[in-house]
Amino acid sequence: MYEIKNSRSWRTEDINHRVDEIQHRNDLIKRRLEWRREDQERSRRIHKLANERRLVDSRVWQLNAISNAAVLVTLFGRQGYVESHFNSNTNAALVFIQGTTSVVSIVCTMLCVLRCVLLTLSTLKFATNDLEQKVHDLSIDRLDIESPFNDWWHARGHLYFLWSYHLFRAGVGLLVISMTLVNCALYKWTWYSVGSLSFLTILVWQWRIEGPWRHVLAYSLREDKPTS
Repeated sequence: MYEIKNSRSWRTEDINHRVDEIQHRNDLIKRRLEWRREDQERSRRIHKLANERRLVDSRVWQLNAISNAAVLVTLFGRQGYVESHFNSNTNAALVFIQGTTSVVSIVCTMLCVLRCVLLTLSTLKFATNDLEQKVHDLSIDRLDIESPFNDWWHARGHLYFLWSYHLFRAGVGLLVISMTLVNCALYKWTWYSVGSLSFLTILVWQWRIEGPWRHVLAYSLREDKPTS
């Protein structure tokens, strides 16, 4: 009778031990799966943050390119305005229109530079202070769909970028007109050729240079839905 009780007790202990081993093994598997899931999520967020920073770099490079081009146009327009020495018998209205056009061209390009600089600083501030937290706050299901920087750019930066680009275009166009007016005031016949070349320059710029690439300025925030 004693041996039977011991045998039952040993069997019960053995069963309990096996149950504990199975439970321990299951817990270990769950922990490893959880660790793997966390590692994968962390890796995806790191790659997402790297992609967002590349978007930031591309926007900053774009703003710098427009700003540098606007600086060159500003310097060229200022030099043309300073070096224009009109005769005393030049039509006063023509001189006034030419001077006004030159000044407005310089102001437009300088405003473009200022806007680009401020927008660049704002973009870098967002990338430095807020971007990482925005990526961290995204749910894992929306990580490959949403873009915190694109959302911010669409809400805060895109309109200012368009205004900067339009100011740059206005400055370039007014500079071409100013060059034509300078030649019209200084010379009697050559302004016809310069005016024709300026007009052709504007046409080529609008239809052959800028025309095929106007779509790059269009920006629409597309809200995608995850497929089930």
